[in-house]
Amino acid sequence: MMQSNELSPSYALYRDEAPKSNPFWSWFNLMLLGAFLIDMINPFFSYNGFVPGQVRWLSDAFLAVIIVIGFVRILVYDHVPKGILLIVAVTIVGTLVAFFEGQSLTATAWGWWKMFRFPMVGIYCFLQLDWPDNFVERFHRVLLGLLGFQVLFQIVQYVAGETHGDH
Repeated sequence: MMQSNELSPSYALYRDEAPKSNPFWSWFNLMLLGAFLIDMINPFFSYNGFVPGQVRWLSDAFLAVIIVIGFVRILVYDHVPKGILLIVAVTIVGTLVAFFEGQSLTATAWGWWKMFRFPMVGIYCFLQLDWPDNFVERFHRVLLGLLGFQVLFQIVQYVAGETHGDH
């Protein structure tokens, strides 16, 4: 029996022999970036009528593909992260509570999807075979830049006279 901190032989072997840049997997990372940008920017543009509201469904489609790829990676590499059981258990409990409290099936399914998708995207990112050099520093810079962009964007909205909504 393997220890919990050991990689399975097939995953470790693939990780050691994996090419540093495989163009096939980069397409899925671009889909992940696209889903993130759609979720971040689309509410403002669809609210003001610049973009149809149906564009937000692209994010859900991208994330569904990412989740399927995450499960395929789990099966192919025979490496099940410990957190996946917690994610599945919490979403099942939340779904059962909502359903037995009288919530409709469609609303319960939508709530499950909203609660399940981002932790599974985290599992997908955890299963990345390699990361670029200095990824942590770059990621922190990007996140700080996005935070600054959001703050400036909301200040511009406030100065332009936009009323407070759910943003």
